Amino acid sequence: MVIMVGIGAAAAQETRIAAVVNEDMISLGDLEARIRLVLLSSQLPDSEQVRQRVAPQVLRTLIDEKLEMQEAKKFNVTVSEDDTNKAFDRLEQQNNMPKGNLEKVLSQHGIPRSTLTDLFHGAGEKLEPLWKHLIALIAASEVVQADEMSLKMQRPNKRGFVWTFLADDLIAYRFADSARHRPRLGSHPERSSRSEPTR
Repeated sequence: MVIMVGIGAAAAQETRIAAVVNEDMISLGDLEARIRLVLLSSQLPDSEQVRQRVAPQVLRTLIDEKLEMQEAKKFNVTVSEDDTNKAFDRLEQQNNMPKGNLEKVLSQHGIPRSTLTDLFHGAGEKLEPLWKHLIALIAASEVVQADEMSLKMQRPNKRGFVWTFLADDLIAYRFADSARHRPRLGSHPERSSRSEPTR
């Protein structure tokens, strides 16, 4: 059930309601923060005309995300805070930003950290079932080729690992910051044909 209350003025946005999605609420503050993020990332002018144009689409996106996250909860699909922090780190690296600078940029534009983390969580919860299905298909194959590659990380004397799994026309990748987290494919790892680690 979705109840759209409407888009009002800026006053008391943190508590005023833009929409109710089943048991969850989207406040006008949530909507305003997401609009600011859209304008910032799209480099659109922050004008009243542009805001009026993008607001309905942004609200529809927020409603869809709430519905998808509610569905993901039914299957216990969640994204950890550690995953969120790593996503922030990757965005900073991709944009050549010092560590922690992304949050400062968001704050300067009046965008709380939670606005971006909600996007990460929504994307992760959408992709997790697809990832699990892909791994299940690969694990069920008669022959699985696997490769381990060691990567130098930014932290001193620290190495990460990327595992590649190939079966028929399917391919999957798994990253971990420790060899202790070496993945297993299903209950028959002996069916995998594993190459020598790449250094």
